[in-house]
Amino acid sequence: MENNIGIKNILENILSALKLKFNPPSPIPPEIIYVGGKMRQGMSATQIAHRIISRQQEAGIPIERLPDGNYNPAMMMEIIRVEEILNALLTEARIDVVIPPGIPIAGVGTGVGVVSVQGATIDFAKGVGIIS
Repeated sequence: MENNIGIKNILENILSALKLKFNPPSPIPPEIIYVGGKMRQGMSATQIAHRIISRQQEAGIPIERLPDGNYNPAMMMEIIRVEEILNALLTEARIDVVIPPGIPIAGVGTGVGVVSVQGATIDFAKGVGIIS
């Protein structure tokens, strides 16, 4: 009976964690995105897996090699999991971005009435994107 109470508490904690309210991050100004994006090094499956494994150690999950000297299969799976997630993001994901109308441009064109121009934006703009 005592074991059932422990399992029930664990399940209740997991379910309550899933109900936490999500607060979206604050918007980042377009200028910061423009400059900061160029400075990012990119994602590394090895570095991400290393950070996850380190966090598992913080949580008291054993990460040492097995007594026979082989790598811990759970840690090897963590590396494989992160590699597959990143591979899917980098090779299969699509990001669709919509930039709202009304961005100032500098244009050149000729004509009378409705004029067709070719131009370029003269200010930073921020769009909304969806990854799928």
